[in-house]
Amino acid sequence: MADGTRAGWLIHDQDIVHAEAAAVTDAGLARRPWHQREDPAPRLDGEHQHGFVLGNPLSTRSRTVPRKDRLAVLAVLGDGRPRPFLLDAAAPTRQALTRFPRATVVDEAMLETWLGDHLPGLGQQAATTIRETLAVAASQAARAGPVVRLLVGDDAGQWAGVTAEGRTRCWIDAGRHVKQVTPCVPQPQEVLAAFLDRFWASSRARLAYRERPSPAQAARLEAACDTLFAPETGDRGGTSGSRRRGRPRRRGWSC
Repeated sequence: MADGTRAGWLIHDQDIVHAEAAAVTDAGLARRPWHQREDPAPRLDGEHQHGFVLGNPLSTRSRTVPRKDRLAVLAVLGDGRPRPFLLDAAAPTRQALTRFPRATVVDEAMLETWLGDHLPGLGQQAATTIRETLAVAASQAARAGPVVRLLVGDDAGQWAGVTAEGRTRCWIDAGRHVKQVTPCVPQPQEVLAAFLDRFWASSRARLAYRERPSPAQAARLEAACDTLFAPETGDRGGTSGSRRRGRPRRRGWSC
């Protein structure tokens, strides 16, 4: 029996299964204000798609969508529910939106009708920007259902500004950036190797903290993190013989 046949049994005409999956997603989103995310690039029906994996220590949810933009991210955070749009009453108004109703949640059909009536010559990029702006405002203002406040992961552009508290960098992703530094002479190579040893030791300590958290241990880990990233290498102009492909930043990292 082909894999596609078995997959079809699981995803087509299975309302009970879909309802259960939606309930599991809502329960997981509601239990934590922060969520880790990853966006692999799977193939579906022979075409490249974009996968979004959203999870926390209690649950994991995966969705595959054709696009990789903020509207797709919001669709994943909303688990495929109809997407609302909102022009916040306190937000600065773009010139194109001066006649758009403020502080009023509208659905996608109403937004498209309004854009067609009031901005018929609007370009595709400008229209996408408006849709994203209004969709993000509606998502951050939502009070019904689970609302994700913080995302943990890499610094891909489509995640920027989506959640109310922004995003924080994953510790593992930070480690990937550190390993992009490629020293060419022995002394910087030794410095980098020693730093990576301390970096991954700190990572293991953070994983242990998740099993037995305490305020005292949190303070020790925070201080150790500051100490880890405090030293200056002196390689501001490439004088130590290393080639920089990226510079890791301490600010905003999370384990």
